[in-house]
Amino acid sequence: MAAPKKFLVRERSNTNGSTTFYARFTDHHGIRREFPLGRTPEWNAVLATRAMEHIKSDVERGTWSPKPERSADPQKLLFSDMAYDWWDNKIAERKAVNTQTAYQAELDGHLMPFFEKMAVAAITKHDVDRFVQGGVKKGLAPSYINSQVQLLGQILDLAMDWYDNILPANPARGKQRRVEDKKTPDEERWLKPDHIELLLHAAKALDQSAAREDYKRLGRESLVACLCFSGLRNSELCGLTWADIDFTRRIIQPGGTKTEAASRDVNIVDGLLPLLLSHRNQTPYSRMADPVWPTANGKHRDQDNLSSRIIQPVFKKARDLITKDEEKAKTGEPRKIDVVLPAKITPHTFRRTFCGFATEESKDPYYVQQQMGHKDAAFTQRVYNRARKWAGEPDPRVLQWMQRPQRDAPERRLRLAK
Repeated sequence: MAAPKKFLVRERSNTNGSTTFYARFTDHHGIRREFPLGRTPEWNAVLATRAMEHIKSDVERGTWSPKPERSADPQKLLFSDMAYDWWDNKIAERKAVNTQTAYQAELDGHLMPFFEKMAVAAITKHDVDRFVQGGVKKGLAPSYINSQVQLLGQILDLAMDWYDNILPANPARGKQRRVEDKKTPDEERWLKPDHIELLLHAAKALDQSAAREDYKRLGRESLVACLCFSGLRNSELCGLTWADIDFTRRIIQPGGTKTEAASRDVNIVDGLLPLLLSHRNQTPYSRMADPVWPTANGKHRDQDNLSSRIIQPVFKKARDLITKDEEKAKTGEPRKIDVVLPAKITPHTFRRTFCGFATEESKDPYYVQQQMGHKDAAFTQRVYNRARKWAGEPDPRVLQWMQRPQRDAPERRLRLAK
């Protein structure tokens, strides 16, 4: 006997404080459906439940349709309807889960509250500028506002492709619609060998000084080393298990999903190998299916946890070490840590740093592209060219850290299904 169909109302909190209600169910064709019903203050849990009851009745009668009623005149097409069409045709089941989550947050939290009741044909550059200024007044980051405008442009591009003359031009396109984003100075975007040594020392100090025994085995030092010397994305690192690591051939095989090139063989270089082996020998979670860097209770970390529980505490510890060294210097002792750290450090700071280090060691942009998991070589080439402009000879520490394994066996280890 088939399991009974479930008709659920899900709630999602948006960044602007509103709540969006989603319908989730399986229709009479056996297709799983999930779409927004509406958001507060116009909607509430009672209205959402009533709407779901109507959907359930239509499904049981076999009359439910996935397309909402709309005007046949393209000039009266609402932005909300166009946004749903764009999602169904360009995003759903086509983009990675993390990408869908990010797009959903931008749509539900920002674009839909402003544009959903507007006719696509009526959206003007002035409307887009008002939307942008609203984001500025809320204190949103320029890059985040620009990302929302880019998303708006994609939706309107599809409308112009489907419906002739619905818009004379895409009002979301053009530099005038963007917020000027102050670029981080280059010296703030990269970590130098002195920075790496200090951060590794700070991570080791946190491991050794942890109050609880299980906190001492989190492997902060090896985790920071992996960020520095492997170029893994933070999502890849969080999802890594011991089954993804081949110590015999010194290869990490992350289960990348961002691009086709994300699934790759990453070399375990000399700077990472001993720390990774040490971590495996001391962690209580060393089975093949266990996360490599789990939380204290053995669960996979997420990206927020990685930043808040590992990277930022290590960064703070490194700053504390600098402060203590400066205080000792005031008493006449020589400085031991003459390092100025960037204003902030993110997981992507390590990834950019790895790209530069790999460039210094290999002098081969195509090798760097493969190790980074880039589908398009353009970004890798830009970083490669920038790294090549670094003054002076390559730092011997970098060449030692990034030394690649020499292997005779050309065959690739088969990836096991998880």
